[in-house]
Amino acid sequence: MNAINTIRRLPEILQTIEQGEFLPLHSYHFRGRRGKLLGISGGSLCYPLQHSRNSELLKKWLLEVEDKRFYLHGAIDCKGIVRAIVRNLIAGKIAQGGSTITQQLARTLFLDHSRTWIRKLAETVIALKLERHLTKDQILDAYCDFAYMGRGSRGFEAAARIVYRKPFKNLEPDQLPALIGLLGAPERFHPRNNEDRFWVRAGQKSRALGVEIEKMPINPIRISRKPNKRIECAVRDELERTGLSKRDIKTVELTLDESLQRSVDQLLMEVSKGQEIDQVAAVVICNKTGDILAESSWSKGQATQFSPSFSGYIQPGSTFKTFALLAAIECGISTETAFESAPYCSENEPGAKWQIRNYGHAYHGQLTLKDALKKSDNSVFARLADCLDKDLLASTYERFSLVNRSSFTKAATLGGIRDGVSLLNLANAYASIARNGVAIEPRLVRFVEYENDQTAFVSRSISRVVADYAAIQALKQILAHSGIRTISQTISGKSGTTKKGSLFAGYNDDVSISVWLNFDHEQSEHDPKALTAIQVVKSIGNKLLAWSDQRAFSII
Repeated sequence: MNAINTIRRLPEILQTIEQGEFLPLHSYHFRGRRGKLLGISGGSLCYPLQHSRNSELLKKWLLEVEDKRFYLHGAIDCKGIVRAIVRNLIAGKIAQGGSTITQQLARTLFLDHSRTWIRKLAETVIALKLERHLTKDQILDAYCDFAYMGRGSRGFEAAARIVYRKPFKNLEPDQLPALIGLLGAPERFHPRNNEDRFWVRAGQKSRALGVEIEKMPINPIRISRKPNKRIECAVRDELERTGLSKRDIKTVELTLDESLQRSVDQLLMEVSKGQEIDQVAAVVICNKTGDILAESSWSKGQATQFSPSFSGYIQPGSTFKTFALLAAIECGISTETAFESAPYCSENEPGAKWQIRNYGHAYHGQLTLKDALKKSDNSVFARLADCLDKDLLASTYERFSLVNRSSFTKAATLGGIRDGVSLLNLANAYASIARNGVAIEPRLVRFVEYENDQTAFVSRSISRVVADYAAIQALKQILAHSGIRTISQTISGKSGTTKKGSLFAGYNDDVSISVWLNFDHEQSEHDPKALTAIQVVKSIGNKLLAWSDQRAFSII
């Protein structure tokens, strides 16, 4: 962080402290529904230091070597600064710093470790602010939890688990000085980087504390992991929505099925390596519960950190036609009603002309609505949209949580929406069809276990009826007799195409699936694509055989 950025950020940092909740979140573990570890939150490993005899001894020794007058001075220690200046002048170099533990915490939380006057001034201002909002004990606790300890770890609890492979409370007292020695230059003295320097530094700290230490073989854990920001952000959003605390979490058990998740990840990783493929994503929902069983997003063989499953930015294409047909059925329009399949000009909004043509300029004369869905005829559905009341049409999409009524236009019937839709909402809309018109909000978190051993379960949302039962049955008959049949069962659904994408959304008796393929350039309307979302869903279907009682199914 350069000096200009430091000055620019200072007001924002001070406001953050003023508002509270500025301390980082500790790391917590993600587990699948069968208890297998799926990942760890955060960019660094960071666990709260549990109260024990070792933690009390640590704080005593920290004050001895880092800030003896911690409880006597304020945010800065003027005597300590003068003493450091004198010793540095005698030594002819910077041999001692004058930072208090509060200043070190300010640097750890908000700044970098550059040796500039601007950074030092910002550190002092932030430290003064911290002392107004935290007690001395809270500052010391935060320092023990969040001080950087090297190799992607923060705090003494994480350092103990990495260096000595056991919880901090289980360490021998003579092992504490070595961890204290990591402060100030953790990468230089970390045993993973140089074990000899680690023990030299440990000896220096032990002598300063008057403690005898025993040099012993150690085998620090090698940390090589990539944080799953995609899942972490989704969990955070769900905790906010359900009102659960995001602090002091030990474990989050997810609804993800480890076996299915692993299979989908492996499949999508291979697909994402394909020529012309920019990104591929998929989500699988349990129809009965609304639980998210698998969620995956890959690009060029690497898992992406942000996913269209949770971010509403994809254009749904013709997968949205299903809901225009439902609106028509609810209005009493027969699915055998014929419309003209031909180029069409309409008025999407007052004064805005809407020129409609079919994909690849393929037209079919007179088409029934049932056949128009199978052929995904744009011109027929545009004519249908003009026949339906706009508010009623908007209501259908809104009931399925696909489009807000305020932003709805008739172009939505063909998948043209301003803000896009998340792949998860699209899958859940089709899951509502599978449930005969009953919507359940999808769930990713089953329960949260906190550091105090309290467990908070995330209850399923209350189901709500979003469509007429008879209309849904008529729609399901159409979805069950259009598309491609493969084995014995079926995934009823609808494919979609955009300029650079291919989609499929559908369901069988057990699950609902949405898949999105994004190509790295616009695709020709006349040349068949080498790979489509339907083909990916077929492959996922094969993975589902083992999950769903070995029952085969087809995609139609």
